[in-house]
Amino acid sequence: MKHITTIGFLALLLLGLIACSPATEEELPTPPPQNTPAPIDEENPAPEPTAPPEPETSETIGEAIVNEISLNLMESFPLQASVTVQGDLNDGCTRIQEAVQDQQADTIYLTVFTARPADQMCDMALMPFTETFPLDIAGLPAGDYTINVNGVTTTLTLDQDN
Repeated sequence: MKHITTIGFLALLLLGLIACSPATEEELPTPPPQNTPAPIDEENPAPEPTAPPEPETSETIGEAIVNEISLNLMESFPLQASVTVQGDLNDGCTRIQEAVQDQQADTIYLTVFTARPADQMCDMALMPFTETFPLDIAGLPAGDYTINVNGVTTTLTLDQDN
């Protein structure tokens, strides 16, 4: 009887070892998915990839506050001129965007534009600026001209044709 008990105990031990042992096939780690194109299905084509939407960069455009202008003349021929503009920007986010020159009769208009992000919170303090912009006066005949920068004016006198 002792012999049967030993065989029963060994069979039970063997059954426990088989149940707890790993599978005979070795499991390999799953490789990461690769970006291989899916087979083409003519009836149900794959959707086109979409790009993320472009961020909206809307800006508010305005005219700079001009306090003072001064005309700078370079000793050359043809005469070259620029105007130094001192003024204020509306807040800490506003910047000078561009200056556009236009002439009507004997008045040269220089409009200084500003830009600021439309949806951005900014400190509400006037920010002083000083910028110098070239004036296109090539080919102007001799005479007196008014330089108008955002409503502030000065006079330019050409003694001879430029």
